[in-house]
Amino acid sequence: SSGTSGGKQKFFPTNNKYFENMAFILDLSSAIISKYVDGADEGKVMTFLSTRPLSTTPSGLHVAPAITGFYKSDYFEKENVPYQSPNEVIFCVDSKQSMFCHFLCALVQREEIVSTVASFASVIVLAIRFLETHWKELCDNIRSGYISEWITDFGCRDSVSNILKGPNPQLADLIEHECSRTSWEGMITRLWPNIKFIQTIVSGQMSQYIPVLDFYSNKLPLISSYYLASETMFGVNVNPLCNPQYVSYTFIPSMSYFEFLLVDEGNNDEIVDLVEVKLGCFYEPLVTNHFGLYRYRMGD
Repeated sequence: SSGTSGGKQKFFPTNNKYFENMAFILDLSSAIISKYVDGADEGKVMTFLSTRPLSTTPSGLHVAPAITGFYKSDYFEKENVPYQSPNEVIFCVDSKQSMFCHFLCALVQREEIVSTVASFASVIVLAIRFLETHWKELCDNIRSGYISEWITDFGCRDSVSNILKGPNPQLADLIEHECSRTSWEGMITRLWPNIKFIQTIVSGQMSQYIPVLDFYSNKLPLISSYYLASETMFGVNVNPLCNPQYVSYTFIPSMSYFEFLLVDEGNNDEIVDLVEVKLGCFYEPLVTNHFGLYRYRMGD
């Protein structure tokens, strides 16, 4: 697991059913967004995806965070999302080199970016913080047409050089002008003028980042598309343009076997199935997934 919520990673088995479910959720949420946002699928998607190194168990099984496993699978290749960065940048295990190259690609293709996506809101905030400390070097790279020497991953250097193409002093001056301003309010829309929305999870613990994203994006729509965890995918947001502070998700029963622990005061730990959930009551989801038959209390 990623350890995003509790800060501690857990090990559990998975198989292709997990990746199949994730691909389904991503495809479904993209279709829903396209219904509500004109032109959502007519440009590039700015991402800050990165992977972590794979390790192995004594028996030879691969061990990786759930999302890294998905990126390394055939299902990710089949998604064919028009990210601004080539796969070599996404698969780079050095997070700093990957982030720098993501921004180089995004700035060079700034007119083509129509959305930005990240697993969690915190990732976008960290990316903006990175831009705040590296924009001068990014401008130097764009102005000269050469990538900084500390980018040593050959896959990143070669693939990003093909996007950079050559010197672009006019673009470097434009970026420098924007980033030199005293306030960074609305910086996302200033650097990427055709961006329409931010797609990221802003529910639960991620809700604390909503004011920060509103500041940097000039209050672009924040679309919290799905409810998922490393253990399973739960459901999707069928009203993507709703106020992110009041987002709700529609469960997809085929993702896992879902039960619900009643957590209202004096409830005697009653557990009910999805069809027995009552409006106005509070429940904690219990999950039994299709890979390992482990039963989890989610803590939500």
